[in-house]
Formats: sequence, structure tokens, C-alpha cells
Amino acid sequence: MIVKIADLRSKLEEVTARNGISEKDARDYIAAIIAHYEEDNFFKGFKGVHGVTDWITQLETMNSKEQVLFESDSVLHLDGLGKQPFYIVMQRFNEICDRAAQNGSFTVAIKGEYMSALFYVVRKFANNGYLAILASNGGPQGTIPHGGKTDIFGTNPLAYGIPSSTDPIVFDAATYQSPDGNFNIRELPEH
Repeated sequence: MIVKIADLRSKLEEVTARNGISEKDARDYIAAIIAHYEEDNFFKGFKGVHGVTDWITQLETMNSKEQVLFESDSVLHLDGLGKQPFYIVMQRFNEICDRAAQNGSFTVAIKGEYMSALFYVVRKFANNGYLAILASNGGPQGTIPHGGKTDIFGTNPLAYGIPSSTDPIVFDAATYQSPDGNFNIRELPEH
């Protein structure tokens, strides 16, 4: 099934408006999904948080509140309480940048769900002049344990963004290797 990016963007705009998502939150949400498809991200087609259906389901968490577990000048530790970390970081983006500028660095730790769109998030920070390092424990199911035959563990992705005078340097990868050296991606059935 081939979907035009403009059609996907239009459908996502309809879905976010119907779900009462603010224009600012919708802008980051839609941009991250579109970036996955425009840049042919290697997770495309992965059954998990990177599927559009799953992203739409996650919208239900966007307006929920997270809980502060610990806070200092340079550290913020949150319990997402089911809210997707992507939304937490995007909604707090300006606060994170301001606190990093004030303190020289700033660390955010979020207890809860797997974070998707790491490359999008680190690029956004790098485009604003900040070095960003992002990791997520878990991730889409895709890792086969030693001696196993079934992918039961997450990929534990790691990403970083480095500002530069032109385009930022962005790296985003899973931290495992499958037994045959290939990424284990399952095809999604067409609807």
C-alpha cells in the first residue's frame, strides 16, 4: 500500500484535531511521524510504536500529566504515569533548553514507556544548538536472546545529535546485533 506524505499529513491533522490536541503538540507529533517515512527510518514497517496506528493510540496519553520524582537545577526525574516520553520531552522542550543554558547541562530521566522518534528529538535539540544524547531502555521487540529463536527483548536504542554550522550530526541506532547480522523486521499485513 502506497500512501502519499501529503495524504498522511492531512489524515494526522484530522486525527489530532478530533482528539483535542493543541496545535503545538500536533505539530511535533505529525513532524516526527512524517520524518520516519520521509527519511526511510529503519524501523519503518516495524510492528510497534512506530506504526501510525500505534502512534494514534498513544495520542490518548498526550494530555495526561506526569509526576515529578526528583528535581534540581540540572536534573529532572519524572514518572510518565503511562504518558509517552516523546510527548513529555516535546511539551517540555523549551524548559529543557532554558535549564541547559542556565546550568551548562541538563538531564531528564523518564520512568515508564519506551520512547520513540529518538532521531527526531536529538535533531531538534541539535538544530537549537544543544548537544543531545538520548537512550531508551527496552524498545520495539526485535532482539533474540543468545541461543533463542524468538525476538523477545527490546532494541535499547541510543541516539545523539551534535550541532554544526550546517546540518547537525545525528546518529540513531539499536544497540544489538541479530544472530545473522540483519535487523529482524516483521512485515505488517496490508489493511
